[in-house]
Amino acid sequence: MNPALLESAAELNEPVDPKDRFPYGWRYVQVRGEDGTETRKQVPLTLEDILHPREEDFRLLSEPHHVDCHYLFAVFSAALANVDNTQILSDCRVAWDPEGEYAHGPDVAVFFNVREKRLWSTFNVVDEETRPSPIVEVTSPSTRSTDLLNKVREYAEQRVPHFVIADAKERQDIRKLALIDYHLTDRGEYVRRPLLENGRIWLPEVVLYLGTEDGKVVCYDRDGTRRGTYVEVDQARIEAEESAADQALARAKAERVARLATRKRAEAEAKASEAEAKASEAEARASEAVNAAAAERAAREALEARLRELESFTKTAKDPS
Repeated sequence: MNPALLESAAELNEPVDPKDRFPYGWRYVQVRGEDGTETRKQVPLTLEDILHPREEDFRLLSEPHHVDCHYLFAVFSAALANVDNTQILSDCRVAWDPEGEYAHGPDVAVFFNVREKRLWSTFNVVDEETRPSPIVEVTSPSTRSTDLLNKVREYAEQRVPHFVIADAKERQDIRKLALIDYHLTDRGEYVRRPLLENGRIWLPEVVLYLGTEDGKVVCYDRDGTRRGTYVEVDQARIEAEESAADQALARAKAERVARLATRKRAEAEAKASEAEAKASEAEARASEAVNAAAAERAAREALEARLRELESFTKTAKDPS
């Protein structure tokens, strides 16, 4: 193992449990026995292995580390979804030499000008003729030295333009993150830029700000809008769908009430019209009855008058004097 790596580990890394056979993870290797037979043996990873991984290494990472990396992968992927020839890789081996032997395993790496997307197990920058920018590393307490010291030097040697570190410190279940922003100079060295006044870093490659909230990495749009986690976005989608369904149900109920009111109003108008027609008919019959009675009375009066005239005439005829 690199002596400098051991020295830096003693200064920066939290000690691992000496009883833990695989504090950093493991890999399987073929071992030839004395009888010539070969078997697979599980061997522990070292800090050097964490710094320069092989394919199919099994690394042990904490849940907060996974959460941060998955969040960054998802947000960066969404931010560049409409940009052609981009590739976001997380915990994927990135090789820097033609043979693919010298490699790192960045937590999140953004590639542009990728000729074709593949199911990468190792991304070789020599073959693909493109280098990542930015690379974002989230430190783990037991391996901080690999990110804070070794990768700062080695990423600069590999001419990675933009390197960001989210340095995690954990005490009694309280996690705090400190952001570090490195940019490559023309001399091939990293210069650490100060954070913005709000404690964030501008990531021009993905057009996002990077900050921290409650011990987690958080991204923001230009206008300061916070990019939610997948769970938050999905929950918002579910709530929006439920709200839309509730609104649709309310509209349907209102439409049913309106239709019922329209039907009742039409029925009432029909009944009123029928009643009005019946009233008009009754009024007409009453008018006819009045007219008939008047005609009958007039005829009776005329008959009585005629009878009186005849009676008077009769009397005159019997008594001419």
